[in-house]
Amino acid sequence: MVDYPSRIRMNGINSLDRRAIFVGEHELTIDDKNRLLIPAQFRKKIVPERDGSSLFVTLKEVSAYGRIPWFYAEKFYCSLVDQHAPPELTPTEDESEYTYLKMSMADELEWDSQGRVVLPEKILRDAELGKEVKDVILVGAKDHMELWHRPRWSEFRKKLIKKSAEIESKARQNIRRNRPEIGKSNQASDGNGEMQSKVFDLGLVAWHYG
Repeated sequence: MVDYPSRIRMNGINSLDRRAIFVGEHELTIDDKNRLLIPAQFRKKIVPERDGSSLFVTLKEVSAYGRIPWFYAEKFYCSLVDQHAPPELTPTEDESEYTYLKMSMADELEWDSQGRVVLPEKILRDAELGKEVKDVILVGAKDHMELWHRPRWSEFRKKLIKKSAEIESKARQNIRRNRPEIGKSNQASDGNGEMQSKVFDLGLVAWHYG
């Protein structure tokens, strides 16, 4: 699990430097009461003062794999919704629909003393999880977690590995297109005449030191 230090800027967004970053895969089981254990590795990265004390779960449509539950830390989720649909006394129809989709149809969850959350029946139903499908996998996806049917994740994972070179190439192109200064100033001397990259490109995130 990674918690980026404040001196690192991610894509120039300083206000999000200290947010929790979720990585890894955890095979889990939904019990008969629809409870799911949020692994300690994930829970310990959610700092109440910074992130709030609950999780928001919403559904994301993934082509060919159906609806996937996405879990966000409370404060980060609310800030994302406000960015896409700022508070308005008389919101537009598009803003209202977005609010309904991301707030009215979402659920707020709190874990118990053992780290378990109760998954809403509607989320399980729409994601085709629960009664017949209890063996799941919770994966870290940078700023959120995703709950997958194990066989579907296995299939999707194989596809990602097969396409990894193409995915990373597209991500680098996207970073350069959106942040052209990276291509112009991505090297600096280390003081010994050697040139070192100032930007560490992981395909999806550019880290800037300084």
